[in-house]
Amino acid sequence: MLLPGCVDTPNGPTSIAKPAARSSSEDQPDPPPQTVITDAAHLSRHVGRVVTLRGVQSRSKIPYVLDVEVDGDYGLAEKSVEVTGRLSSHEVIEADVDAFDEAQSKQPFAAARPTVGTHYSLVDPETGELAHTRLRRAGTTQ
Repeated sequence: MLLPGCVDTPNGPTSIAKPAARSSSEDQPDPPPQTVITDAAHLSRHVGRVVTLRGVQSRSKIPYVLDVEVDGDYGLAEKSVEVTGRLSSHEVIEADVDAFDEAQSKQPFAAARPTVGTHYSLVDPETGELAHTRLRRAGTTQ
């Protein structure tokens, strides 16, 4: 009869050496380095990835940072902010604009008319909502 943790050898039962315990940080792979974007020209190559945008928040009803729709407090308008989330894009074509115009002609209210092109938004991966801007700390580099 063999005891748990033993193997049968020609010289009799021998215990099996247990591998050294690994820390929980060793079990998890290192997170990828954070991508920081400071220029809207670089957006298209990072769609689908978690990124940090650094720029000035627009003063508008729908806030933008680097031409990306975000969730931002009005008090941060025209200030240097940063925001982290998953970058997503949506392509608007002429047919979308035509359909919008047709629907609007039947409505008693006005809404912002979409424009043809690529539109970006930054989504918090944990909540699924637009990512929230925060004031950039003094001394952070571009």
